[in-house]
Amino acid sequence: MWSKRAAFAAGLLLTAALFLAGCGEEEQAADIAPDTAIQAARNPSGEEFAGMKGKVVNWQGEVIEARRTFEDDYVEVATLFVDLDDSVEGADARFQISADDRENYQPGQTVRFTAKIREVQKEDGRPILVLQLREIE
Repeated sequence: MWSKRAAFAAGLLLTAALFLAGCGEEEQAADIAPDTAIQAARNPSGEEFAGMKGKVVNWQGEVIEARRTFEDDYVEVATLFVDLDDSVEGADARFQISADDRENYQPGQTVRFTAKIREVQKEDGRPILVLQLREIE
């Protein structure tokens, strides 16, 4: 029989091994077209959008605005608003960037980025995809 210490140590080693096995693995980007996500965002409580939440995407779009914002604890950040399609004027998605990088992005500039789909929020009466930025080019 195993002693309590041996069982605890084995459990600890198994937990550490599982954690380390997951480290370094980069989540693969899902094959979700921006247009599909924009359509699904119109019904954020629907099954289609629910299946997209948490997925990583590689998209490109046109900068609409790099807005200076403040978080709850008054930390300055910046939010980049991006148009992912040309069908309707205005931003389709937004994500936070460093406040120091805000000046690097100008309206009309094309950006390529990798981000995780988080949620949908309303902005000026239309749905906006809220993304968590992973990388931007």
